[in-house]
Amino acid sequence: MPPISTPTYRFPELESVRGIAAVVVLVHHCLLGFAPMLHGLVDKNPDSLLGTPFFAAINGTAAVVVFFVLSGFVLTYKAIRSQSIQLVLVQGLKRWPRLVGPVLVANMFVAILVMAGLTSYHHSAALLTESHWLDRMYIWAPSGLNEMANAASEGLFGAFFHGQAAYNTALWTMYYELWGSFLALGLALVAIFIPRKPIVWLLFVAAWTGATLVNPYFGCFVVGVGLAFFYASHSNLRIGGRATLAALCVVVLLAGYHEAFYGENLPVKFYSFLAPIAKEHALLLRVCVHSS
Repeated sequence: MPPISTPTYRFPELESVRGIAAVVVLVHHCLLGFAPMLHGLVDKNPDSLLGTPFFAAINGTAAVVVFFVLSGFVLTYKAIRSQSIQLVLVQGLKRWPRLVGPVLVANMFVAILVMAGLTSYHHSAALLTESHWLDRMYIWAPSGLNEMANAASEGLFGAFFHGQAAYNTALWTMYYELWGSFLALGLALVAIFIPRKPIVWLLFVAAWTGATLVNPYFGCFVVGVGLAFFYASHSNLRIGGRATLAALCVVVLLAGYHEAFYGENLPVKFYSFLAPIAKEHALLLRVCVHSS
């Protein structure tokens, strides 16, 4: 088989977005563990950032949605732009192995900490910081060398096929990342095989509806493929400075949204007007807001 020749399509601005989102996730977890009253997501505090646009700077779940949309875009844009079926297939074959490596390393590192009894200190820290989120980590008794086997099993298979994330709660995203990627690549094939754009868009809408019914997070990948399909035909599109500033303001307002994880689990303060919609399907509303 001859080597696949693909043009280089680089998006440094997307790498910047990915980096910002990673920092937001890091700050999100740090504040949940060590400044829960400032964060406000799990523990109620009228003076917290939750319910204000400032929450956008620490809204880790909004950043996760950004990651999912970016995955749908980055995985499929080159293939759609170059109309390469081979590239789609290669991406599909590489996806699971590429995700496994970092997850396995992270899990094995945590397993070593659990075996050494070092994770027990987080309960003492939780008492000091009054973080209910931190106190729920690693609640099982260490089981010696079995921790290595358990962590390896979760890192290789459990996180991707069953959504397990006992050793690293942040890795709950890997289940959606793997299967959402396959969904995105399947839609890329649709975009390549079907020449009529209106039909492709109708199929994208149908795919988003079906994926969202399964779980709203899967819909993020469909949005990413839709953006890739659109940009592949409008690669010369440019947005002016004023429009960029306006878009940035909108992004901050949208990214600041999150329903509370206490009481009735409804949005508060600035976003409380969305409470009636959140009552119907809080996760769907949040994912739609953040993927917009």
